[in-house]
This record gives sequence, structure tokens and C-alpha cells, in this order.
Amino acid sequence: MTTDYEKSIQIVKNLFSAFNRKDFPAALSCLDGNIDWQAPATGTQVKEIPWSKPRHGVNEVSAFFKEVSDKLSLDEINYNTLVADGDCVVAEGSMSGCVCETGCYYHTDWAMVFTLRNGKITRFRNYYDTANIAAAFHAKGKACQRLPKAA
Repeated sequence: MTTDYEKSIQIVKNLFSAFNRKDFPAALSCLDGNIDWQAPATGTQVKEIPWSKPRHGVNEVSAFFKEVSDKLSLDEINYNTLVADGDCVVAEGSMSGCVCETGCYYHTDWAMVFTLRNGKITRFRNYYDTANIAAAFHAKGKACQRLPKAA
């Protein structure tokens, strides 16, 4: 018998899987139509990261996916921890890729918080250090090289 916790974690895993496949329709299918989405969750908008503003509803999140994919080539987004409590799932992990305009690579760790109701994600917050990504919009030379993965 599957618990509500396991179902919630599976929905979040499905979202990560769809995002890594760049299957945005499948990712959007994990979301409630009135999703409250913030990635990154910040009170300020970072100039180099135009997608850093709150989004509401699936159409705005779809626009978020397009903005991110137009600016970044995401190599991977991986979680190493998923914890569920009630209607909340917290994930911890990392992402890496490169800025399309400069070809410069970035890597950042993150924490994500998902709220689920009736089998859909209704609220999403992504907490990460925007400095690494912002720097990749300006880096040149050796700063653009892919860094070895940490062990």
C-alpha cells in the first residue's frame, strides 16, 4: 500500500524526470493550474536572471521554462535528498549547465520546497545562490571552463 508521503515524493520525482528530459508538457502536468511558483525564491530580481520573479498559474510557469531554456543549457538537475511531511516535500540537490550566450559553465546547490494537494504541486519555492549563475553571464576565458564534479 502506497502512503501519501510516497505518492507526494513520486510526483516530485516525476517533475525532476520530466525536467531532465526537457519534457515540459509532462513537467507542467505535475502542477496545479493555479500553481504559486518562485524560482529563485528571492525578494529581488537579479538582472542576469530575468526569470527570477514570482509566477502564478501553469501558463506563467510554462513561460518560465521557456525563459530558462532560452538562456541556459541545463546539463543536469539532481536531488540527493527528498523528505516528505504532510503535504510538503523538501528536496536538496544541485544543478549545472552553461549560459547559452557566453558558453560559461555554472554549478549551484539548491533546496526546493513543494506543497501538494490532490496529487498536484500547488506551491513551489527554489532556494539557490544566484551568484554562480549571474557570474556565468559575464565570465570569460578560464572562468568558462567546466569544473570537475565534486566527489
